[in-house]
Amino acid sequence: MYSLSNVANHNFRSQNFYVYEYWAEGVCFYVGKGRCDRWKRHLYYRTNKKITKSNPHFYNKILKYVLNNISIHIKIVFTGTEAQTFKHEQKLILLYGKRHLSEGTLTNIQNGGEGGTSDGKTIDQFTKTGKYIRTYKNAKEAMLINNWKCYSSISDCCNHKRGTKSYKGFVWEFSGCVPLFAPNKLIYQWTIDSTFITTHESVSGAAKIMECDPSTIRDAVQGITRLAVGYLWIDNKSTPILRLNKKTKPVRWINNNITYQSITEASKATKHTVTNISRVCKGYRTDVGNDIFEYV
Repeated sequence: MYSLSNVANHNFRSQNFYVYEYWAEGVCFYVGKGRCDRWKRHLYYRTNKKITKSNPHFYNKILKYVLNNISIHIKIVFTGTEAQTFKHEQKLILLYGKRHLSEGTLTNIQNGGEGGTSDGKTIDQFTKTGKYIRTYKNAKEAMLINNWKCYSSISDCCNHKRGTKSYKGFVWEFSGCVPLFAPNKLIYQWTIDSTFITTHESVSGAAKIMECDPSTIRDAVQGITRLAVGYLWIDNKSTPILRLNKKTKPVRWINNNITYQSITEASKATKHTVTNISRVCKGYRTDVGNDIFEYV
């Protein structure tokens, strides 16, 4: 379907830019600029209605060549920085001439160069707490400056697509639009005996002070666990009450006269299984390893 030449000095996996030409029947019919696998995407998109409508003449020509088994030859003619490739693309388009403006052979709509690329809208970058960082010319510039691989996620944040709220730990919004920040929920820290200690602005803030994983405090706030780093944590001003599991019963280790709050705690201390201790407490067996237990 196609052939490719002049690729010896170019690494398509790098972020380097290049200029390419599409040839068929001895005529150059398109000049483009890109990087990575941009040179062959037109071939894959030839039946994509959403993309082909941007330049129907170009994609119809590709489709015609493919259906008639006419080989398309692609040449990588220049490699350099983005600014250099912009200039070279513009020079080649002027050389070959656009078909709808002159006797040229090209199907290009734009004159190439930086003016031929849509700048898009300027965007603002914020922290998740709402602090303004900087403004970029567009999402693509934000990607290049920060050395990221994709800018579509930044655009999705600005367009509020697919529930996307942030990218790379930052909030993104079109310039002039006020970003919506979810206010941090206050977290209240208490001791086990319900003595109030302090208020934290967020779970992450509390985790930094306590030097622990935020998920441990979050689980305690949500009621998944009872405690986190030895404290009670709630998200309202009411006084918390440490509620033990109703199914747990204190267990006494008769041999040493030690009482545990549950069978699980006794199991960890004595190295006996929970099942064996439970069977002794319920009277199904007399002892486990000569140790005797009973419910208090």
